[in-house]
Amino acid sequence: MNVAKGVPEKGKITVIYDSMYGFVENVMKKVIDSLKEKGLKPVVYRFSDEENPAMSEILKDIPDSEALIFGISTYEADLHPLMRYVIYEITDKANYEKPVLVFGVHGWAPSVERKSGEFLKESKYRVLSFTEVRGAGVDEKKVEEAIDLLMKELE
Repeated sequence: MNVAKGVPEKGKITVIYDSMYGFVENVMKKVIDSLKEKGLKPVVYRFSDEENPAMSEILKDIPDSEALIFGISTYEADLHPLMRYVIYEITDKANYEKPVLVFGVHGWAPSVERKSGEFLKESKYRVLSFTEVRGAGVDEKKVEEAIDLLMKELE
């Protein structure tokens, strides 16, 4: 009953990301490590050339999560196609009032905030932060700032 109502399990955070060349993976490893250090329980879904989780599995974990975190790579100045699909399905089938963090990685021009924002602005989700980095680097300060925003929201 609580799952259908979207009642969260304390500390459960659903993390969903894609990684084509390992750049998003680098950022999300830092995100996941930070969540664990703060006592949270990330449930991780990763899209890569080796992993392609079922949408039904992702959707079952969202209702009782306290928050969602997306890690998205850019693909031809747009969201990676799998992540575009994932965000669409989540906002269509599991639209709950929960905080969201979005981490984007781009090669030449940031577009994750604009493109993912188009999907999320019409939903019940509250985007606390869009954090974009360029290339393979991980800006640990930006990651920690975003996680701190989430921690304040969950208090």
